[in-house]
Parts: sequence; structure tokens; C-alpha cells
Amino acid sequence: MVGRRSRLALRLLPALLLLAGLFLTLPAGDARARAGEGPPSVLLINQRSPQWPRAAERMGLQVQMLLRHFTPRTVTISPERYAPGMISRYDRVVVVGNDALEPLPPALLRDLERPGRPVMWLGHGLGRLSPGSSGFSAEGPAPGGSLRWVRYCGERYPAAPGEVRRIRVSSPGVRVLASYEGGREPVPYILRGGDLWYVNGLPSSSSAYPDPERDAPLLVLADVLHDFLGVLGHGPRRAVIRLEDVSVHVPPERIIRIAGYLHEHRVPFAVGVIPAQRFEDGSVVELSERPELVRALRYAQERGGTVVLHGYHHTFGSGEDYEFWDERRDAPIAGETHAMYARKLEDGIRILRDNGLEPRLWETPHYAASPLAYRVFSGYFSHAIETRDPVGWLPYPSGPDPYGQTLIPENLGYIAPEEGLTVEDQLARARLLRIVRDGWAVGFYHPASVPPSELERLVEGLRAQGYAFADLRELPAEVRYGYRPGPLERMESWLTSGPWLALMRLDDALEGSLPWWPAVRRAPWSALLPAAAAAALLLRLRGQWRSAGKPLRRGGAG
Repeated sequence: MVGRRSRLALRLLPALLLLAGLFLTLPAGDARARAGEGPPSVLLINQRSPQWPRAAERMGLQVQMLLRHFTPRTVTISPERYAPGMISRYDRVVVVGNDALEPLPPALLRDLERPGRPVMWLGHGLGRLSPGSSGFSAEGPAPGGSLRWVRYCGERYPAAPGEVRRIRVSSPGVRVLASYEGGREPVPYILRGGDLWYVNGLPSSSSAYPDPERDAPLLVLADVLHDFLGVLGHGPRRAVIRLEDVSVHVPPERIIRIAGYLHEHRVPFAVGVIPAQRFEDGSVVELSERPELVRALRYAQERGGTVVLHGYHHTFGSGEDYEFWDERRDAPIAGETHAMYARKLEDGIRILRDNGLEPRLWETPHYAASPLAYRVFSGYFSHAIETRDPVGWLPYPSGPDPYGQTLIPENLGYIAPEEGLTVEDQLARARLLRIVRDGWAVGFYHPASVPPSELERLVEGLRAQGYAFADLRELPAEVRYGYRPGPLERMESWLTSGPWLALMRLDDALEGSLPWWPAVRRAPWSALLPAAAAAALLLRLRGQWRSAGKPLRRGGAG
């Protein structure tokens, strides 16, 4: 028996040695993923630029937030903070070369040249690495002015690249993943040779929202990061529509109509609610003073709406002014304190919960606040739906940001025909965002001022592009405030909305079980009921007239 087991072990030994060799040759990040240790860890080295310090900082933050869509285990340092051997503690390394003249530590360059982990280099300074096994090198400037397109995955998109380099490829094993076109010959934009990935130039967003004429290179980078990090796409492309600036100045019937339409078409949505609107005369009106609006918001919440706390006062009736930033001084509010901002958030959450509304995300009024205010927001809400300077728009959710929140990006803009902002603009941006295999298209709509027909066009257009609407209630969002309404507040909330909502639930149940019920509901009962009552009255009177007109039958002796 022992001899048989020994012979079996000898037969299995070569196979076991082969498996062990394969495991040891896996890249570090892939080995961690197979071991079930979560997403890869990334060291991001962002080079400073004495001439353009703010641009260098913004570029580093933008790359950091792109990486944190895939892994929160992303650590950013400057080259000066690098210590020899530091990259060995990470699965991937990303270097952002912001300045061609600024030196990099020799220890960093030596460690980057050692094989064993994927390295992505963006922008300037690649020539400081020896070509080694990568099979390519960056040479002099390419004629960037003639490059007008970027080609990726068989498609060509408009582009306006900045400074890019000519690339010399010396190995057939180099893969060009994307290239710029328009000159005499294509110029590689993103390529890979061995463990080295190179992004030719520094792609960044050019405006407040994705520009179909310029921003495709940034989206190509956002998509290539899936392959660099070894992370597959996270399901279908998603879309979100947020009803914006909803407060006491919005007609409740408009909210009911829009929520009913979105629910009927299986579209989850978000509602940015201002709980205590301050008007220009200084007066403040809370939601509880408008029970019809509370009922409408409860109706929207039950029909797929995710409630977003959109500030506390939002200052004026238009809902278009700053609350956590001094616009005139372009600076933080004088005398700001943690307590004054915390009180606003706690009162806002309390008002919503007292009225049966549960906030799940935060939205900064006008997307502008001081660093102190952003830290306060992060203490109460794990997720926010907005863009934030200096990073700007993102193509997918990411986090934590520098203040600790996960951001759901707002990247489509809004509809304002009087300002020349149209549904077609939003859909053009959504079409561009499709470059990213798991991109999100998130825009907003003002129910107080824009016709519902515009919203319907947006929904239909996003669906036609293949987007699936995301239900933000499914996010692992956390609201860190323990207040809950007491018995009196719950009773008041039920008296305001409970019976009305019960009728709405009954209507939903009837619609689900009786196919003909929607036709009954849509019937013009306001006209039919009076007509039916009048008809019944006429029939009754007719019967009485006939009875009165009949001759009396006289009885006689037989």
C-alpha cells in the first residue's frame, strides 16, 4: 500500500510543480484576485510641476478618481515621498509625468525598471526609463496640430490632443490599443509592451461636461483601465435621471405626473429635495407646511424615487444659488464652523424623516462648497450625486474622493431651452460616454420649469442608446444620523399622506391583477359620473311620471 502511494505521488509530482510554477509567474494583482483578496492595490505617483502646480494637482486627482472606480486601495504620493522598494507593496503602479523638466528620484526609476508588476506611465518623462523589454520608446514631439481623431476598438472619435510624442516600436509584441489619426501617419496613444503601459500625453476633461469634439481620449483611458487593472466590466451601461431643485415652489401635480410616467416605464429616478426653502424676502417655508407636496414626494418615493438631500435652504426661491460657498468673494463663508454646517444637515434629515421621506444621498447646492463643508457632508452621507472641482465630471461612480465620499457622477447636464441647452446635447454626451464599457450617463431635469415631454424624450433617447436605468436605492449608501421620528411625528405624517397613499397602493394592486383596470382609471370620470347621475335621475323621474299618468283601476261586485 505504501509503495503504491509513493508511485502515485511520483506521477503527480510533475503536474504539481507545473501548477506551482504557473502560480508564481502570475502578476501580483492577478494572484491576489485569484486568492480572493479583493481588488488590486495601486501606487499612484503624481509628479509636481513648479510651472503649472494646479494643473498637475488636478491631473493627479483625476487619475486617482478614475482608479478608485475599480479599487479604493489607491494611494497617491509625490515622487519626493518615494522610498526604495516601495512599489513592491503594491500590485500596480501608475506614474503621471506632469513636467518634462522636473527630475524623478533615481531609486524610483530603478524600481520601475524591475519586472514583476504592471506599470502605467502617463505623459512626460518616459525616456528616463530604458526601453528594456517593453519594445517601444518615446522620441521627439509629434505634429499634434494635425491630429484630429482617436481610434479605439474599431471606432473613430473627434479629438484635440495636446503635446504628444512620436513612438518608436522595436518589437512585434507591442500592442497599440488606441492611436491618434489625421496626420501623415497614426501616432500611438495608448500602447503596451510587456509590463509597461504608456499613455501618450495627458488627457483631461476640457469643460464642465463631456465634449464630443474633444474628450474621447479621456474616456478611452477610463476604459483601458479595466484591462490594466485586470477588472472586468461591471454589467451594462447605466443611466440616472434626477429631478432637480424640488421644494415648495414646485406644483405637486407636476411631481405626481412625472413620477407616474417614470414608474409606468420602469425608470427608477432620483429626487433632489430642498427641505426648507428660503425665499428672496427672507421667509422660510418647510415641507410640512405644504402637505400636498409631501404627498406627491411620498408618491414619488414609493414609485422608484431615491430621495437626495439637496442642501437645507438653497438660499432663494429659484433653487439656483449657493448655500455653502460665498459666490461674491469666491471663497468659503466668513466665520464658517463645523457646527453650523452639521446643524443644517441634521435639520434637513429631520424634516425629511418627519414627513416620511428617507434621504439616501447628498447633493451640494450648485456643486460648490468649502473643504470644511465637504468634510461635514462626508460625515453624514457616504454617497453624493454631483461633480466636484477640481476633478470635474467622471464617466462612472468612484470613491472615496479626497473628503471620503463615493461620487455618483453628474455628466449630462440639464435641459434649459431658453439657454440653448437641449435634450439633444444630453444625448450627444451619453453617446460619447458609451466608449466606457461600464459608463454611467447621469443628468438632471427641472420639473418646475421644463415640460414633461422633454423628460420623456430623454428617457426614450437613453433607452435607444442601450442604457439601463440604475436604481440608486440598491447602492450600499449610509446616512450617519440616528434621528427617527417619534410617535407624534409619525401620526402627523400618516394623517398627511397615509390614506391617500393607501388609495394609490390599491390602484397599483388593481392594475397588477386586472388587465382592464388602467382603462377604467383613464376613463373621464369627471364627465361620466355627472352624466350617469343625471341619466339615473331622468329614469327615476320617468318612472314616477308613468305611475302618475296611469288610470286607477276600480274594483266591482262579481
